[in-house]
Amino acid sequence: MGALRALRVARSCRCRLQQHLGLLNDYLTALVQQNMSTLDHSDGPDSPENDAHKETQPASDGGSRRYDHTVEDTTHFDHTAQHPVGVTDDETLDPHQGAEPSTATQPLRFPEWKISSWLSTVTSQGLFPVVAHGLDPRGYPDVLGVVTCPIVDFPLCIRLVEKLNEEPVNPYRFVPLNFLERNIAEKNAVMSFKYERFNGFNAENPEHRRRLSWLLQYHTACKWSSRSFILMDIVEFSLNQVPEQMALRMSLGQTISQCIRRLNKLADKDVIDPKAVRGFNRISTGDGFYVWPFDHSTEGHVALFTLLILIATRIRSLQEAKQSTIRLRMGFGIGEAYTFPYHGPGLVPSNATEGFMPDAIGPVLNDLQRVISKASPNQILVMPFQEVGRATRPGEALDVHTMLTRIKQEILPAELEPADWLKAQDIELRVDPDKMLWLADKHGESHHCYNVHGVIPNRPLRTVLEKKTIGLGLDASLDIERTHFK
Repeated sequence: MGALRALRVARSCRCRLQQHLGLLNDYLTALVQQNMSTLDHSDGPDSPENDAHKETQPASDGGSRRYDHTVEDTTHFDHTAQHPVGVTDDETLDPHQGAEPSTATQPLRFPEWKISSWLSTVTSQGLFPVVAHGLDPRGYPDVLGVVTCPIVDFPLCIRLVEKLNEEPVNPYRFVPLNFLERNIAEKNAVMSFKYERFNGFNAENPEHRRRLSWLLQYHTACKWSSRSFILMDIVEFSLNQVPEQMALRMSLGQTISQCIRRLNKLADKDVIDPKAVRGFNRISTGDGFYVWPFDHSTEGHVALFTLLILIATRIRSLQEAKQSTIRLRMGFGIGEAYTFPYHGPGLVPSNATEGFMPDAIGPVLNDLQRVISKASPNQILVMPFQEVGRATRPGEALDVHTMLTRIKQEILPAELEPADWLKAQDIELRVDPDKMLWLADKHGESHHCYNVHGVIPNRPLRTVLEKKTIGLGLDASLDIERTHFK
């Protein structure tokens, strides 16, 4: 008991020491910023126009419209003369993707620690998240600018920036630096503009922008106009005892992981874009999971839908083999969503190898939850969507029917071998009935969806090939008393 008491006292002392060190660090940071601000006599933090932000926003790290802390530099770069107003970066600069060789002059090593520390300071460790960031690769390639706002005003500010910028912004796409300051930050009293120059940072280098995006995603939220999600719920999960609940959750988690590996093997055969299967996010709903891919392109949508088919096939195999009693309701949708740091803004891992863990909310997730709440066990419901097709096929569109056709004819047959008794023409994947179902949720709101049914090849643990029926056919679909057909 004495050793245990001593351990508790030691832990308590360590926590108090960490708190005091944190307070000391905040004081020294504020002191350094105050001393640096006195060097800039134009638009400094003591100027009248900044007094209104002193109690609601962190102090600015520099002057306005002059992205240089040296007194001699009085030039002003007009970014709009060389770049159009609006988003100038590309969303494909996703930090999850591999680095591409830079054609620009090789700069110094990316100053990750300095930029991360600065972002933590200007956001007050997440209390004032980043709404948008600005770069000027040609004029000031070493300057990073951000606009921040109180966390309670973030929804309003992100909509305002989207309206002024005429496109959504996120950590993977920057706004021209001048436009960010003059046309966004200076036109409202809620957001605050801050900037800093970082020795070694080069905005012209794609790899530097990737690393910057990786850091920024810990300090903001991303709005996506078209993001695909799977929602799967375990039927009657709450009626089970806790040990059985744990077994069901573990079984579902293992099934998802196995099917992701199976999906990667399909990518190795070039029937799915390898970039589309480079990773998937998975968030628990208590009795199931939301799953969505890192890749937000058309190929990412196809990869996620294929994953849903593989999971449904594996679950049916477990049921028929009496290896599990798990039954699922499954749904797929593409639509508007927001992703944000699962642990809240401002917490950046010390180890850069740690993966970013996001959470997600949005209309598409709300609709998915309401749709599958009406589903029967083992049913697959898909909300209608209309997306652009493959870039290699101009004019191609991606909807539910073309998605099913592509998976049936191009992707799943790649798993079959010439000697297999099951042939490509034996694979079935269709909507049943041909028209959409009409559902009314508990709030009285209407939703349309397709019921998906199919016969899919399955080779559990590389044994004998079998075929499994997934989803429900028309006769076993939703109760006609609570379902209408469009």
